[in-house]
Amino acid sequence: MAVSVVSAVPGAVAAAGTDATDAGTDALFARALELHDLADGDFQRARTQLLRGKMLRRKRRPGAARDHLRDALVAFERCGAGAWAEQARAELRA
Repeated sequence: MAVSVVSAVPGAVAAAGTDATDAGTDALFARALELHDLADGDFQRARTQLLRGKMLRRKRRPGAARDHLRDALVAFERCGAGAWAEQARAELRA
């Protein structure tokens, strides 16, 4: 159950048409991260953090974005997901 709910978050955010500063979007991402913690899904959690970081960076919230992007990078490296880690690195450099 938790994984299916978490997997739906990016689609729900896109469908809602809200930007990354909206309370609703913040709540969706916060809930997704909580569910990842319950389901022990490090890789999926990192993907959610990468998406969140990308959205925050594009909304000109670089400090908040960096936190999520760094956490995603560390998790991807720990999981051995090199291509995903490179995406996080690229976002941190952007």
